[in-house]
Amino acid sequence: MENRDNQAMRGLAYLKSLIILAGMFLFCGWVELPATESLAEIPGAYWNWMQEIAEEQAMYLLVAIVILPGLGFPVSPLLVLCGALSAKTGSTAMAWLLTSLAMWANAAWTYMFAIGAGRKLAQKFLDRVLKKGVEIPQAKGYQLAILMRATPGVPLPFQNYFLGVSGVPPKIYWVVTIPVQGLWALGFVIFGDGLLQGNSKTLIFGLGMLVAISIAARMVSVRFRKQNEKVASKT
Repeated sequence: MENRDNQAMRGLAYLKSLIILAGMFLFCGWVELPATESLAEIPGAYWNWMQEIAEEQAMYLLVAIVILPGLGFPVSPLLVLCGALSAKTGSTAMAWLLTSLAMWANAAWTYMFAIGAGRKLAQKFLDRVLKKGVEIPQAKGYQLAILMRATPGVPLPFQNYFLGVSGVPPKIYWVVTIPVQGLWALGFVIFGDGLLQGNSKTLIFGLGMLVAISIAARMVSVRFRKQNEKVASKT
């Protein structure tokens, strides 16, 4: 059984490599890099290019958010690019909704995978991440779900897989996941929109929102941990 699990993890690593290679080939085949006449023009040209790509390939961007984080890819760069959806859809609210739906879809399949057929594989993934020093909150139910979502530095796929493997009920999982990920999606969309459009006010507002969410999450995490420490000391 151990050999099968190791083979599954190697297979996942190979799959990630194939996705990266396929993405590079598709990228080179579909995308025309910006032409610049001087070094000074490069930053502006590439910002405009990134915005155009995110707008033109919006569906692929959203699909990537649904799938890739579950395979261990970082989601933050993809969420920043979702700022371009505001211009494409003509509405920040619609861009936020599309981004949130993609994040919730990722949360759904990774959670179902962790509580179902992929439980052992998900556990292997968690063990590998834990070796990198990720701290696990000691709690249950709503408190565990909130702490896992609120603890800074915990990768998104780790959160989903851990909550599934830990046996957190679907109701608790979704009551916490939907608003928390919705807030993160809104912050990234506003920040990305300001970054790609070169709008300093929108950029600062989005950055401030992300910082505020991080601080609030940190405060919630610290509060719950202190409560747990008091309970543990009494027992």
